[in-house]
Amino acid sequence: MSRALSITLLVAAVVLSSVACLYAANEAQQQTKLVPKKVSIDSNYDGKVETSEYYNEKGEIVRAETYSPKDGLVEQVLFYEKGRPVRCEQDTNRDGKTDIWIEY
Repeated sequence: MSRALSITLLVAAVVLSSVACLYAANEAQQQTKLVPKKVSIDSNYDGKVETSEYYNEKGEIVRAETYSPKDGLVEQVLFYEKGRPVRCEQDTNRDGKTDIWIEY
């Protein structure tokens, strides 16, 4: 095999390898990223959810609800923007209505 043909074949192999790598990288970017919409947390392992966290399509938390251990009603809702808490609402007398509003 001549030297020119060997160099040509080597260059062709490198080019094809580069194209394959670019194609694989593009395919990986186009795959959808799985993000949770809701995460329920039972922190004391009693079988009852104490907190539920809700996420947007980017995987950023948008809201967290904390439930009463006695009756499971929502005690507190914490709202987030861009992953940071911005507002908190609390129901202190368990009537289903917000009693305390806190803005951060």
